[in-house]
Amino acid sequence: MKASDLKGKTIGFAASGGLDSCTITHWLSSQGVKVICFTADLGQPDEDNFSDIKERMLASGALDFISIDLKKEIAEIGLELIQCNARYEFGYWNLTGAARQVIPESVRPAPGSTSNPLTCMAI
Repeated sequence: MKASDLKGKTIGFAASGGLDSCTITHWLSSQGVKVICFTADLGQPDEDNFSDIKERMLASGALDFISIDLKKEIAEIGLELIQCNARYEFGYWNLTGAARQVIPESVRPAPGSTSNPLTCMAI
């Protein structure tokens, strides 16, 4: 798919709010793509103020920003990880991989939903 294929369309973009997300949002917007950013609040300890992500994504050209509170869902799967002793190379808990399971489930359109369909992308 090329950016020109998306010109004038609205896409849903699963964005972390980091440099890569800001860069691709700016680039897509400059190509005429309407970008709506979805960001999961997983209780990340490295993000002091979660609302800063919204400011960064809107400043990068996002049409809208939607925060999805997934702290409960990541906590539930985190308990399963602990029970399974799922650690990366016996170090930290593998919550990054778990987040990759939790996040797509939260942004998927409801079955049968046809209102304002989005093309979804993730980075």
